[in-house]
Amino acid sequence: MTATVPAIMESYGFLLAKAAQRLVQACEPELAAHGITARHVGMLRTITEQGPISQKALGDLHRIDRTTMVTLTDELASAGLIHRTRAENDRRSNLLSISTYGASKLQRGWSVVQRAELQALSMLTEKEQAQLKKLLLKIMEGVPT
Repeated sequence: MTATVPAIMESYGFLLAKAAQRLVQACEPELAAHGITARHVGMLRTITEQGPISQKALGDLHRIDRTTMVTLTDELASAGLIHRTRAENDRRSNLLSISTYGASKLQRGWSVVQRAELQALSMLTEKEQAQLKKLLLKIMEGVPT
């Protein structure tokens, strides 16, 4: 008897979501030991590269809605990972910058994420990995926000 492939496995969205979910699951236990999540690592990395950055701009880059963004920045700030300061040109806007403590957590967290990615992509050649990244970026550019 031949096993059939469930129809859902024909869905690109499902496959992309499950691949991302597996990556997150691979690194979450180790990240949790450091008191952070994969989402925190991504946000801290962006704040480091782009910061100081407004909460809105960070949310836009990560495609996170305003309400969720407030919750996430509250988590980062209360954990001492970021600093929030009022923007000089718009007192309604917060600028986010990484704290020294946040930078140390990011360093550890980023290495965990990189190891998980290397493990997950190990069955692909370097050329296939580059092609996958190129295609994913192309998809992201084409998907409306």
